[in-house]
Amino acid sequence: MIAPARINTLTTKKDTESYTTFGNITIDGNTQFATKAATYNWDLGGQRDGSSTSPYMIANYDFSSSELTLVSIANTNLYFESTNNYLDGNASSSIGLQLLNVVNAKIDNNTMMNFKDNAIYASGCSLVTIGNNSISSTLSAMVLRKSSDLKITDNHIDSSLYDGLYVYSLTDSIINANTITHSSQYAIEFNTNNTIMNNLITSQLAGIYLEMYANDNRITNNSIQMSSTNAILLLQSNNNLINNNTFNDNPGTGILVDTSAGTEIVSNSFSNTQNDAIYLYLATNTNISYNTINNTRGRGIGMKSSNSTMITHNILSKGKNYAIYLYADTTTTNITRNEFFYNSIEYTHQVRDIGTNNHFTYNYWSDWTGTDRNNDSIIDRPYIISISPINQSDPYPIISPEHMDAVYNPYFPPVNTTTTNPGGPAKQVSTSTSPSLPLTAKFMLLPLILIPLIYRKKQKFEI
Repeated sequence: MIAPARINTLTTKKDTESYTTFGNITIDGNTQFATKAATYNWDLGGQRDGSSTSPYMIANYDFSSSELTLVSIANTNLYFESTNNYLDGNASSSIGLQLLNVVNAKIDNNTMMNFKDNAIYASGCSLVTIGNNSISSTLSAMVLRKSSDLKITDNHIDSSLYDGLYVYSLTDSIINANTITHSSQYAIEFNTNNTIMNNLITSQLAGIYLEMYANDNRITNNSIQMSSTNAILLLQSNNNLINNNTFNDNPGTGILVDTSAGTEIVSNSFSNTQNDAIYLYLATNTNISYNTINNTRGRGIGMKSSNSTMITHNILSKGKNYAIYLYADTTTTNITRNEFFYNSIEYTHQVRDIGTNNHFTYNYWSDWTGTDRNNDSIIDRPYIISISPINQSDPYPIISPEHMDAVYNPYFPPVNTTTTNPGGPAKQVSTSTSPSLPLTAKFMLLPLILIPLIYRKKQKFEI
């Protein structure tokens, strides 16, 4: 797919704005900050003292200088706002605004461009809000390191040569409602215990990257389009939630989970993904539920060298390849209560399983019809998935999607006797009150008792 033409609307100063030309600012410590606030009227003639109710105001400046950093503020906990400023590096300055060990700051409504390194660089900071800024043509628009309790919201970032937003050792922070376009690397790269929500990410090499040991994050309600490699990549990162995101027209993979555990992929929508919508590699204890995957050229869900996976209540439709593909080294996967519509037009079956100890039960298959003589909402003949290299089937194919939640709990196959299948051999149905699954698989199915009470199809997961 051809990417839209790059239109950079962030590179010109608004004619209606009135700026005071200023070279550069360097502040180190509260005392120096207070002195300069009085000198340059950031205290509004002595009316402001740098407290929470009376912050200093650094506003309406046009910063232009050959200095490596245009604005540097360090080692202060005084409250201040930097707002409505214009910072142009003219391809000679390295950093627009640098914050080092700063607490209690608001960086708002600034225009920044043409920096060799970063428009905003923050390290060792907390309780800082960075919002409504327009940033373009930098190496990385923002670099945030070793900081906590930051709010990064409503920024517009365009044409970063590397990352739109690079985060290292950031905790307890929110990245919300930003628009990031045309970054050559990752739009957002970050790690532990953060919320990334309501962002629009388009035309990137890659979308959101959870680097090594990026644990306990929440990625929700984002829209990711035109990412040419991975829309979301988790690498050696555990216990992350990815839910209610929209993936449209991505030439690469939708979500790639690599060497990670405890990932929840819930209530996402995938459309027109050229590679796999979801791909697991060396992943364990993954929950994939209530997702809609439509019209993928690759596989809907691919799994290699992964185990202990639950795949339930997903809708997979019109995929050119297999809806689900389980490689030979994939084991202990439970695929239950999913809906498969017209997938794998290039192959005989909608799914492929050459792994071990994987189980398909209680799914709806658009290419399988038959009688239901005992009215238990289950077709009397199993759905054959493969006979080579292993015999694999769904012994309890649901007669229609409307009956998905009417069948018995997946713990227990329907209590019945042997039934006669027209056109086929008799189907022996268990009369046991426990399923004929391995013990590990039984424990994996435990969440399914609770899942229908918590989730409803197409209902948003709230953070």
